[in-house]
Amino acid sequence: MTARQKKGIYSFPEFVLRWARLIRGSLLTFWCIQIGLWLFVAVVMAVLELIFGAEENTIGIPGITAFAGGILASFCVGVSLTGRYFALTVNFGIPRRRIVAGIWALGILYGVALMISNWLLEWLWELIFAAGRPVLNLVTLVPWWGWAAAIFLPIAMTIFGSGIVRRFGMRGGIVLYFAFIAVCLLPSQLNETFPLQEELLFAALPWIFAVLGIVCGVAGSILLLRVNVKTG
Repeated sequence: MTARQKKGIYSFPEFVLRWARLIRGSLLTFWCIQIGLWLFVAVVMAVLELIFGAEENTIGIPGITAFAGGILASFCVGVSLTGRYFALTVNFGIPRRRIVAGIWALGILYGVALMISNWLLEWLWELIFAAGRPVLNLVTLVPWWGWAAAIFLPIAMTIFGSGIVRRFGMRGGIVLYFAFIAVCLLPSQLNETFPLQEELLFAALPWIFAVLGIVCGVAGSILLLRVNVKTG
């Protein structure tokens, strides 16, 4: 052990590693969301094939379900990091900048791990359940920017949401709720008023996700750096 470590001073990679060890139980628990959804869909498909007979080709529905489950698990980890663990580390006197940077690092690394897990689960499903049949792998249809958004957006959105709630309290939560409803309803309303071609919308999505993630991530990080944890 170095002299810096004896004094409780660690480099940033060491800090992230120690934090990951501290919350490894939560990381594994949320990972079960992805595995559980994949296993549930895979078993249901296997049972249906036993009842109604197997087709010559099969569709990789478990893989795309695991993709969605990975996004959900990333959101859960982001909420956990920006919630109890953020307040805990602040109260231990760790610098805010290091904490926020650690949240970003852990969130992104966990997202990458979940996406790798997604590919492994899809490969396992093809090996066990598909039984050598041709498979329409839906995961391969997700573009590169879709994978990037699945890794980056969950942690960016949770940092933003936590910063708003901690800064403005209940009022911030209400604003986030209505903002979420507006985001869900606005695209369909705009499409009815100003019909867009699917090609143009698909081409614009990477830029929309990038701007949304950067704006929310920067704004949320600034709020977390300034918020009063005791009253937030």
